[in-house]
Amino acid sequence: MLLALASRLLARHRWMAFVVTPRTVLRWHQELVRRKWTYRHRGRPGSPGLDQETVELIIRMAKENSRWRYLRIRWELRRLGVRVSATAIRKVLRRHSGLTITPSLQTIAVVDMSLADLLRFLHVASAFWYVAGLIGRDVVIGRARRSDDLGRIRAFLDASAPFERLMVVPGSIAVMTLGLLTWWAEKLPLWGVGTRWLPVSLMVFASTIPLVPLVFLPRGKVFDGALASAVEVGHVTPELMSALRDSAVAAARGYEFVVVAVVMLLMVTKPF
Repeated sequence: MLLALASRLLARHRWMAFVVTPRTVLRWHQELVRRKWTYRHRGRPGSPGLDQETVELIIRMAKENSRWRYLRIRWELRRLGVRVSATAIRKVLRRHSGLTITPSLQTIAVVDMSLADLLRFLHVASAFWYVAGLIGRDVVIGRARRSDDLGRIRAFLDASAPFERLMVVPGSIAVMTLGLLTWWAEKLPLWGVGTRWLPVSLMVFASTIPLVPLVFLPRGKVFDGALASAVEVGHVTPELMSALRDSAVAAARGYEFVVVAVVMLLMVTKPF
């Protein structure tokens, strides 16, 4: 205000005496007013549009799988490495194919996905339970093989029984059953591209089933007889040590671990 008053009292050619001229002050004031009352619309930058290949894939999934909904399509795309929001999928279907999904049907899709997720979780959990049982059983039986005391051998065998009864046997049944149910819940094709690893892994795992009637049951009877004879005489017999170190049983149990390793490799890599 003082500069403005002085500018009125002095002639214009004397304004150079000021360090800052009144005209400069006025320009500063105008700039401050402009900044205060002028709002810039800073919206979020638009997300990049979907490429044509992704759009065609969304439309194809919706047309070939009429029961699939936005969330299911989004989940299937994520399995293929494509990240698209459910909103973007809905826009694509409305714009390019005229397909719409009602909220009630969308709710059904959420239930379907939740069931598939639950079965998948149980399948993985049962696989870990089965593998833990195999490891625990074989570790304890390995201790029994290295012992020459009948009492310790019987104690180790008693300790291995719960692993077999509560983990290995029910775990193997659960892995097969939940694997088939997961396959059904995800509505995967029987032999589709990108999902063939699942039926192959189930067939590989099922190859362990014949080991039960061919190896474990008959060799188990031989072992039980040798153990009963050793208990009668009160010491470890050659027959018992031979039954404990049966090469056929050892090979069958080694094959079980190989199958588990192959199945886990297929689950992680999904090669075909």
